[in-house]
Amino acid sequence: MIRALTHHEILSPEFWHLLWRSCESDDDTLHRVRRDILTELSTIGAVDSDTDDRDVVVGFATYQLTERGVTIEYIATSEAAQGQGVGTQLVRALQRLYPGAVIFAQTDDDAIGFYRALGFVDAPAPRDARWPERQRYDCALHPSSRIHKPLDLGTDRS
Repeated sequence: MIRALTHHEILSPEFWHLLWRSCESDDDTLHRVRRDILTELSTIGAVDSDTDDRDVVVGFATYQLTERGVTIEYIATSEAAQGQGVGTQLVRALQRLYPGAVIFAQTDDDAIGFYRALGFVDAPAPRDARWPERQRYDCALHPSSRIHKPLDLGTDRS
């Protein structure tokens, strides 16, 4: 199920691991991102039930809505959920939440195929100081690639 994540879920060990997968940073940086950056953004997640019927976050997308469109700041899926369409579901949920908006992302070679498969167009981007050896790409998914069915993820965006 794709929905807004709760504050409790964002503090979970599963989310912590996904956050690390999304930015491959050290613990101090991850603490700063979770404390200072994620609180200023919106986060949706893919939640699945484990064997104890406990909700577990298996993927997330954190984004910012601006006049320009929707910018995905962080996105990741768990190793177990990779290749099962969770990332696609997250992007499609953003399309339904914000019909008519362009969705932007920045990535590198390890994920550019994912974005291209979803219909994003891309162009080379400046190198990121955190990963100077990696080619970066600016990606955009235009409204013509939209799913127009409205989606309500609830009002709890904490």
